[in-house]
Amino acid sequence: MQLVSNWRRALEMRSVQIMLLTAVLNTAGSVWSVFIHAVPLWLWGLVNVALMLAGGYARLVMQPGLHQDQPRQRWRHDAGKARPAAVAVAAMLALATPLAMQWEGKHNTTYLDIGGVPTACYGQTGAQVRLDATYADATCDAWLRQELGERYQQLARCIPVEMAPHQAAALTVFAYNVGVSAACNSAAARYARAGDWPSACRAIQLNDHGKPAWSYVGGQYIQGLANRRAAERALCEGRAPR
Repeated sequence: MQLVSNWRRALEMRSVQIMLLTAVLNTAGSVWSVFIHAVPLWLWGLVNVALMLAGGYARLVMQPGLHQDQPRQRWRHDAGKARPAAVAVAAMLALATPLAMQWEGKHNTTYLDIGGVPTACYGQTGAQVRLDATYADATCDAWLRQELGERYQQLARCIPVEMAPHQAAALTVFAYNVGVSAACNSAAARYARAGDWPSACRAIQLNDHGKPAWSYVGGQYIQGLANRRAAERALCEGRAPR
């Protein structure tokens, strides 16, 4: 930063020097017209130099839009806005990642899921996953955090309200399992948008009739899913997931 500041000061000094030289040259070039129009040399030169210096001062000092500080100030303003969002994502990931790891299970080696899709790590699919490949723990962890971050950003668009880190983490892990579209259209999201967080957290596990929600596959009750919903609800409510 000091180097940049010194460079800017040198550039400004050079600009002043150039304008002074221009004033001198203009004054010298005007001498001939002075003789022709009988204007005193000292008066013409004084006026010319004064006008040039005044113009230079206005350009360097009185027009803030021309200062190099302005773009940097706008960048700082934008960065100030982005900083809280980055902190929110980091806080959410700190809570969501271990919960997702606990319930997703990890497979370092690629396998075919029930639909024949190559899958690895914590349920990752797509072009990045290759058949007959084995991935390091660090790779699996990075993929999971990336996908959780993406789910959170998608949820933030369909639930445009302020969320505490534990609430955002619980809904993100929930969406990671059931899908963003289903999560956005769920009772939990509806209550969250209304600001009714007790009902939103409860709706992750139970429906409005008190029956298990999001705990069935093909109409069959799955105890493992019910246990996961209970853990997500606990996190949403600020309790330690089991």
